[in-house]
Amino acid sequence: MSNAAADVRRLGLDPSFAAEGFEQLAENALCSICHDYLDVVETDCEARHIFCRPCLQIVYDMRKPCPECRGHFSKIDTAHIRIRSSIEQVKWKCLNHESGCKFTGTKKELERHLDNECEEQETGCPFEGCGERNHRTVISQHKTGCAFRKVPCDHCTQGVPFNAMVQHLSVCDKVPVPCPNGCGQNPPRGELSVHKETDCGEETVSCEVPGCGQQVKRKEMEGHEEESMKKHMRLLTTQLLTNKRETQLLINKRETTKIVKVYMPEYETKAAGLNKGDRLTSAAFSFQNWRFHIWVYPKGEIIASEGKASV
Repeated sequence: MSNAAADVRRLGLDPSFAAEGFEQLAENALCSICHDYLDVVETDCEARHIFCRPCLQIVYDMRKPCPECRGHFSKIDTAHIRIRSSIEQVKWKCLNHESGCKFTGTKKELERHLDNECEEQETGCPFEGCGERNHRTVISQHKTGCAFRKVPCDHCTQGVPFNAMVQHLSVCDKVPVPCPNGCGQNPPRGELSVHKETDCGEETVSCEVPGCGQQVKRKEMEGHEEESMKKHMRLLTTQLLTNKRETQLLINKRETTKIVKVYMPEYETKAAGLNKGDRLTSAAFSFQNWRFHIWVYPKGEIIASEGKASV
């Protein structure tokens, strides 16, 4: 019973709020204890007097007699549907009728009106962080210019409070920013590192030919390769011969090579539910007195090409 009592919404109704033609009915729709609207329950005294639920619950918990007739009652019942219906059909003026609101309706209709419609009802700005309170009509106008209203970022489309947009733009990953190398391009902030690693002509990179070690700007690499063609050929030939010797050594040691097979049970089933960058870890195994795990990325690491797995 106590939980039900806590759900009753008090509006502070009294006879002065009765709509025209409902004055007498309104008198009968008010609790004789709190003089507010009846959330109808009744005693089991001989007269079956009715009260609002929270008030009668207090009387019942204190084991007191019926507040009207002082008769004994032992339980709280919901009043007959005819009694409840007659009370629920009483119409009331809006709580803001003195401010000009013309609404009339039942208590349930009045609650909805106050919550959603009444232009004279005081309400708060709905935007988080704003403490503005005023009549609903004023708040409706206030919302269009509220400093806390959400507006979409032009770059990432995320909703951002208007007064926080400047700060957001200073960190938004989608905002174009000039390359710090001065190449003239303006990649999105979140892609700047990728731009420098793969595309920026002013980024200093190392020649990929083994043994060269020359570092030049990416835009100058083609010229370096043309100028160093003979040198690169010698280096590549040397590397090729080295690789050939090492391959032969591996072939010679084949008989002493230990082949390790690592199994991942239910690999296909587990891999199907993973995203790019997610990994599966094998059971631990030993090799040359060391303990190892193998990490497998079925959809590839974050930087891997589409359709490629990574180990």
